[in-house]
Amino acid sequence: MWTLVLVVSVGIVLWVTSCVVDGRDAEMTAFIKAGEEECFFETIEKGSTLQFEFEVTRGGGEKAIDYRIFSPSDHVRDQGKRLSTGHFDIGNVQQAGEWKFCFSNPFTVYRKAVYILLIIDGEADMDEWDDAQDEIQADESAKSILESAKVINSNLRSVIYEMHQNKGNEIRDRELSEQLNFEVMAYTVVEIFFSLFLAGAQVFFIRSLFDDL
Repeated sequence: MWTLVLVVSVGIVLWVTSCVVDGRDAEMTAFIKAGEEECFFETIEKGSTLQFEFEVTRGGGEKAIDYRIFSPSDHVRDQGKRLSTGHFDIGNVQQAGEWKFCFSNPFTVYRKAVYILLIIDGEADMDEWDDAQDEIQADESAKSILESAKVINSNLRSVIYEMHQNKGNEIRDRELSEQLNFEVMAYTVVEIFFSLFLAGAQVFFIRSLFDDL
C-alpha cells in the first residue's frame, strides 16, 4: 500500500512538472506602421487552453489598434476596432492547426508599438494513470495527493500568468518613461535654441542702437 502511495506521489509530482513545462508562451513588442497590417502565426494543438492579450504601449495620437483572430479554418474568432488593450481566451481549443493574429493601423499616421502576450497550455497527459485508476480511487491517501497536485498545478499556472502580466506592465511603463524622456529632451533642445536666438537678437538690437549714435 505504501509502495503504491509512493509511486503515485512521485508520478503526480512529475505530472505537475510536465504540465507546467508543456505550456508555452510567446511575448513580443510589434511595431505596426500607419495604414498597414501585421499578422503573426502560432500552431496550437487540440485540447489546449489559449490566452491572448495585447496593449498599445506607444504611438502618437490615439493609442489604439484594430485586431482580428483567425482559426485554422480561416474563420474570424474575435475582433475589435480602436482598442488600446484586448483579451481573448479559449478554455478548450477544438481546432488544431495554425492560428493567425492580425493587427492593423488604418486610422492614424503614426506607427504603433503593441505588446503581445500569448500563453498556451497543452492538454494534460493522464494516460499513465489509466492502469492504476482503480487503486488511486480506492486509496484515500493517493486521492488526497492527487487533489493537492491539481491545486498546486492551478496555482503554478496562475503565478506564471501573473509574472507575464507584471512583465507587460513593466514594458508599458518603460515605453512611457522613454517617450516622456524623449519629449523632455526635445523640449529642452528647442528651449535652448530659442534662448540662443533671443540672446543673439538682443545683442544685435543693442549694437544697432550704438551704431545709430
